[in-house]
Amino acid sequence: MGRARTHRDGLAALELVIVVSVLVLLTGVLVPPIDRALRAGQISDAVAAMQRLSGAMRAYHRDTGAWPMAKALEPTEVSVDTAGDFSCLRSNTLGLPHWNGPYIVPADEALTDPWGRPYVVYTFGADYCHTGGAIALMSCGANREAQSTPATILSAAAVSDDLVMLVTARL
Repeated sequence: MGRARTHRDGLAALELVIVVSVLVLLTGVLVPPIDRALRAGQISDAVAAMQRLSGAMRAYHRDTGAWPMAKALEPTEVSVDTAGDFSCLRSNTLGLPHWNGPYIVPADEALTDPWGRPYVVYTFGADYCHTGGAIALMSCGANREAQSTPATILSAAAVSDDLVMLVTARL
């Protein structure tokens, strides 16, 4: 005759289902707050980087008397460039006498947002919509697609998850 079992060998199916259910429930409860915190951190990083880039552009203007431009701009034109196009912030490409840079250092200043896209620089010509010109920075946000239009960017308003920052309201 066999002897009676005094302990169990492994988990019963019901116990396994309970353990898996508890893990799924905990995952469902914990993931959304973690995701929100991650997104908030990415937005904060993007805003901080845009502030540094904006500050570099203002310092360039203060030293040289000119705003950094990626290319020549017609008075009624809007130029859309990436922040990487502004080599004048890294070296004195124009030979300006009062250039006191570099204003951004490649190792210190990532010119891509936390979502892997380059920051976009909008330069509005001096006669664009009678504004006197402007420079604005934009990150396309987590969806990586620009939803904002030049008109909303010029007013420093953002659409969807875009982030917009006005560098200067007058050129």
